[in-house]
Amino acid sequence: MRQGRLAKWQQGNITSSTDHIDGAPSPCQSLVGYTTSEPVTNSMPGSSPSQTSTSRLAVAVISNHFSEVIRALSQHADLKLVIGVQAPPKSALEKLGRRLLGWWRREISLPEWALRHGLAYETYSAERQSELARCLQRHNVDLLISYTAPFLGQEVIEAPKLSAVNIHPSPLPAYRGGNPLLWQVIDGVQQSAVSIHRLSPKLDCGDILTQTPYALSPGHCRDELMRRMERVAAQAIVDLVRLMESGQMPDANPQQSNSPTANAYNRRRHQLASLIDWQAASSEQLFGIVGYLGYWPPEIAAPPRWRSVFSYRPRRPLSWTPSRPLGLSTQGLMLIYQSQAGALELVPELSPLALLRHARQRRRQRRGLLQHQTL
Repeated sequence: MRQGRLAKWQQGNITSSTDHIDGAPSPCQSLVGYTTSEPVTNSMPGSSPSQTSTSRLAVAVISNHFSEVIRALSQHADLKLVIGVQAPPKSALEKLGRRLLGWWRREISLPEWALRHGLAYETYSAERQSELARCLQRHNVDLLISYTAPFLGQEVIEAPKLSAVNIHPSPLPAYRGGNPLLWQVIDGVQQSAVSIHRLSPKLDCGDILTQTPYALSPGHCRDELMRRMERVAAQAIVDLVRLMESGQMPDANPQQSNSPTANAYNRRRHQLASLIDWQAASSEQLFGIVGYLGYWPPEIAAPPRWRSVFSYRPRRPLSWTPSRPLGLSTQGLMLIYQSQAGALELVPELSPLALLRHARQRRRQRRGLLQHQTL
């Protein structure tokens, strides 16, 4: 019965429910006849229960970190199960270390957040696909939502009663892969979109349900771009859940098999030099990629003499000047990096916390501990 309902729902048309890019609405599919976990009635003044009744969907989410997406689902959906990619701490020392790191970054771990809110928590493992599928069925999950999660097998995708969807921060089919933000910044994309699509056996190839635009402002660091994108993604996924609970579903838009861009693979810190042509990069490209990193990478050009005790963040792109030497040059406390096509002004971070963080990064770099850090 479950597989029959799923197959019936997956027969979509080629048009998405709401074309958020150009604003043209399109029809929705009906889910009338599907029985969800908890029927509830939300009555508006002056309306009858038959006009306003909706059915709550039991939702599960899988992610590698706590985010605005999960917060929004806990507030506006019937969140039953949280699945974390990171295992809970195994020792008191590891737990203390994570707490201190979370305090430093003003973050909370996903297991701790689930515990505080009384939500069921499971840990994802590639070797436990069958166990995870049974867990979803045990919690009577209607909808599985994947966000910043690893590739899921077909057994897990088919476990929810209704469907499984993924949140991807690019206008699919462009920038399929694990790090679309980085590659969009490298390519100078300033208007992107959050895509919500069905999970499929192929990575980021499932039918698109909705796409919601958001701005990729150059010069902002990865964390800030993620926060801005997540606010848009949170609203988009809540809107989708509410639409499904009302008995409707966006028509699915099948993706073309070939992506117009190269796969957005993850890159490590030791691959920084090959990300772009640093000697020929434009001012805008330098401003975008260094802003994304949040600091000037000393692997490309080390600050001279005593200035290496500071970390430098991008201040603004500059025009190319023939009298300025190529590479790093000094201008008071500031640094200027000039390529053959543009220049970038860099300012030192002088706060005590920034100095301590930079000193720690330098020690880790000398010991070779940053080579495989994901960008």
